[in-house]
Amino acid sequence: METNSSLGPRSSPAPIELLPHDVFIIFGQILLYGVRPTAIVLGLFSNVLNILVFYKMGLKDSVNISFFALSLSDGAYLTLSSVSAVCDILVLANLGRQVMWVIQPSVILFFIYWYAVIFYDTSMLITVFIALVRCCCVAIPLKFKGVFTRSRTVVCIVVITVSTVLTRIPTLITQEIVAQYDVINNRTVYSLRYTADRPQAIELNDIMNRTAIWWIAITTMFVCVVVLATKLRASSEFRKSHDRGATSQASRDDRVVKMVILVTVLFLVLSLPFMLYSAVRQLVPKFNEVKGYTKLFSLITTISWALAYLNAALNAVVYYNTNSRYKAIVDAGVRAVFCGQAGKE
Repeated sequence: METNSSLGPRSSPAPIELLPHDVFIIFGQILLYGVRPTAIVLGLFSNVLNILVFYKMGLKDSVNISFFALSLSDGAYLTLSSVSAVCDILVLANLGRQVMWVIQPSVILFFIYWYAVIFYDTSMLITVFIALVRCCCVAIPLKFKGVFTRSRTVVCIVVITVSTVLTRIPTLITQEIVAQYDVINNRTVYSLRYTADRPQAIELNDIMNRTAIWWIAITTMFVCVVVLATKLRASSEFRKSHDRGATSQASRDDRVVKMVILVTVLFLVLSLPFMLYSAVRQLVPKFNEVKGYTKLFSLITTISWALAYLNAALNAVVYYNTNSRYKAIVDAGVRAVFCGQAGKE
């Protein structure tokens, strides 16, 4: 807010909204109370299942280790997101009420958001790594055969995780939860405080993480999918033209390629709204959460993150339908649970 010695305080113009308030309320409640919690619960369940199954399959090769790491990252992302979802619901459920919070749910919500994003970025880069490894092994098999060993895969995943943390350090160190004394109610409360260079940290984050790294990752995944799909089709047509059936190794390799393609395409499709809204945010300054198109921004942001939760949940469906060992372990577990319960009854 600007001040003028003769005119006094000058108020900022009222935000321009493109989305009717009633529409915002209806869709916002459906997303926050219905779609978002459901996607998170399904995602948590499916990733716990993925972690257990891949561990049981054995972490002896690059493929299993990579998908195990992806499941761990998705699980961590959804765990932190579930805390944010609960805080969001508490904020909306208590609007207009004088609730004596020691720490406001909104404080936890905004603070934990940036830690959840770290794991989302980690999942994205692990997906890029999985697609790139398989693309190299399929497109140039003689050169890359034996390159991606178990130990090298672990090192690459550790490097990916550390790098995502490092790129988010500016946003993490410019926020802190501080204790303040509430004189009116005679108690200590906790609030979120940003440092003076917070705007620069957010601007750097938008340019580096949400634009440069994102588009490089998305472009890499897209190219890998095209190469893998082309090679898979060529392999299938070659066997048909020569009237040859697939060997067990070739069949296994094809299933791995299909699994990688589906996981990558799933990420590309379900992350598209997030990519677009991040790009629009750069082009349209009023498209933000503070002033301007705040309702539209809030709704699109919620949709984007709901699709991200759904992405983390649907990977298990891909694994089940493309990995015979994964399917066998899950089926055996289901039979053990239900048949065991039926036997007890």
